[in-house]
Amino acid sequence: MNQVRRQASSSSVLEQQLDSYRFTFIVAAFVISLGIVLPRFGPGIPMSVDTNSHLYRILFFSRWLNEGIYPFWSPDWYAGAPALLLYPPLGYFLALGLSTVGLDPLLSYKIIDAIFYLLAPFTVYFLGRELGFSKGESAIGSLFFSVLPGAIENYLFFDRFPTVISIPIFCAFVIMFHRTLANLGGPVNLLGAIFSMSALMLTHHLSALIAGIVAVLMVLLSAGRQGWAKSITLLVVVAVGTVGLTAFWFVPFLQSITLFAANPFFNRNVTFPF
Repeated sequence: MNQVRRQASSSSVLEQQLDSYRFTFIVAAFVISLGIVLPRFGPGIPMSVDTNSHLYRILFFSRWLNEGIYPFWSPDWYAGAPALLLYPPLGYFLALGLSTVGLDPLLSYKIIDAIFYLLAPFTVYFLGRELGFSKGESAIGSLFFSVLPGAIENYLFFDRFPTVISIPIFCAFVIMFHRTLANLGGPVNLLGAIFSMSALMLTHHLSALIAGIVAVLMVLLSAGRQGWAKSITLLVVVAVGTVGLTAFWFVPFLQSITLFAANPFFNRNVTFPF
């Protein structure tokens, strides 16, 4: 019994020590992220794997919107394809929003990319707090995320623009849906869960699919406390609300899948008769 008490006391002391350094951990995470972000603001186009494909869409839309035309068809992508049918539009619209107020489209792209990359460690911290971790533990999680090789290469080497934007939105969705299931905040968190999942769907639909799987697991874990009927009802409400808000893009996307899959010359599905 005394040993158990000593272990509990030691754990409590360690938690207090971590909490006392939480501000230092968070500032360190921000400084590291800032150090990763700043070199991208150098002259020219970032030399990353996917930069040209994402930047192309922003430049393409910026050019035609300046002419007063909203283009549906992109003659250059896949030798001709709908401009934003296969790729969720929100991230590109955010960059275009900055470019419409006079900023260079390339600078707008860099700014949006950097803002969401810098937001990610903070949202990881708040997600940790929401899931029951202490302030110190959550701050360490934020710091670990800032030095995670996968997160860094996602931004610097691959430049997966939609994925970078989706990480803070993903964390925000999990936080608000968790609070919805726990009866915290009333309809505010339910609406927040709907809007954040919608934003995630319109930013990176694979991340939205993963968030949906996480939401289902959260329902399974909470059903014992809240009851199946209520938990499933909340999940359905979020799903219906998300589909309603994203239908303008999501429904045409679903309709197009079979058409593109049937095209033997599309993307990596090329077939040859020999």
